[in-house]
Amino acid sequence: MNRKRWVDWATLGLIILLAVIYAWTLMDIPFHPDESTHIYMSKDLINLFSDPLSLAWEGRSPLDDEERIRAIDAPLARYLIGMIREIFSIPPLEADWDWSLGWEENRSAGALPSDRQLLLARAAITSLLPISLWVYYLALKKILPAVPSLAAVLLLGLNPLLLLHGRRAMSEGILIFGVALFLWTVTRDKRNPWLIGLALGIAINAKHSALGLIPAAILAVSLLPETSFDLKKAAINILKTTLVVVFSLLLLNPFYWKQPFGALKMGGRARLLLAEEQQEDHLILPGKLKTTIPSLILHTYFTEPQTEEVGNYLLETQDARERYLTNPFYTWGRDKLVGALLFTLTLAGIGFGFWAFSEKEPAARNLYLIIAVGTLGICGFTAFLVPWQRYILPLFPFTFSWVGAGLTPFLKSRSKAAPSE
Repeated sequence: MNRKRWVDWATLGLIILLAVIYAWTLMDIPFHPDESTHIYMSKDLINLFSDPLSLAWEGRSPLDDEERIRAIDAPLARYLIGMIREIFSIPPLEADWDWSLGWEENRSAGALPSDRQLLLARAAITSLLPISLWVYYLALKKILPAVPSLAAVLLLGLNPLLLLHGRRAMSEGILIFGVALFLWTVTRDKRNPWLIGLALGIAINAKHSALGLIPAAILAVSLLPETSFDLKKAAINILKTTLVVVFSLLLLNPFYWKQPFGALKMGGRARLLLAEEQQEDHLILPGKLKTTIPSLILHTYFTEPQTEEVGNYLLETQDARERYLTNPFYTWGRDKLVGALLFTLTLAGIGFGFWAFSEKEPAARNLYLIIAVGTLGICGFTAFLVPWQRYILPLFPFTFSWVGAGLTPFLKSRSKAAPSE
């Protein structure tokens, strides 16, 4: 067995091991009230097939509570949770979580999920993570040797923030899948604009912060490796990608079907209002982040896992939070030493990317340019959001791509591994 094939099998085996760990420890994660909202709204899946127009905005203002959720949240998480509920005959929650009420009041109203409801909802989201890691590995092998690709996969798969935010019954786990799938489509030898549009549509329908991938998608379908730029062909490819994305957004979001422009406007207003509320309610912690740009660096490399963003229910979650945060498996590497090392490797990887851009063949330069544009796009989009830790998760596949690039010169000096075909 050659070295590359051995690393492939080792990566697959480690991903399977991670999948077992993910499933075995799902209920260690402290509960987040937004999980209740996703479980409650998962009933939309049935209406999507039986009566989709019941989910459309009728033109009423202000939005009611469920319309507001459909206006501001991407739908894939609630659909996936709805699917797992239907498969296992799990009843829906009786009520959505009300942040203006206390914990016991929400429990009495039927807004607190049972252990079985929560476990299966989390399992639905978490089931995508092993697939995401394998697809991510296949993408990385197009730009890095196999061993640095494996290292990047492990750093992503074992990252404490992924273990927390990516396994809750919320959107982040599906978003990671969408970003990994997008990276795979843009690093294929023959890029398919329809396939890239599908991956981008999945990512955006997982969470709207994936809109930051649009510049990288445009670049990927416009500047094809080892071919001269053709404006007409680029325009056609962009149109194909755009059509798939728009179709997926319309198909999965019946909220916009009756009055698309009015609903889009209402959704924008609701999103701005939510951002204002989030800024006001942002949990006051020691060293609270005041601006979003420093938070990208601090959350990516240094801050401990943030089990909640607001302080409404700190007393009720205290025991679960303390058990979770005192387990070194869930907090490893979130310190100055490891954080500084990963940050240094990221910068080294970016430097390696600049070298590759000037020294390597056109195909390699093309790939590094797409990764760079994708990184900047996600950073730029995230910088406008509230500085909550879970919002930086779509940046991680790009971050660890650069870390893998930073490791490449050191690993190459110890072995003669070459980029996989």
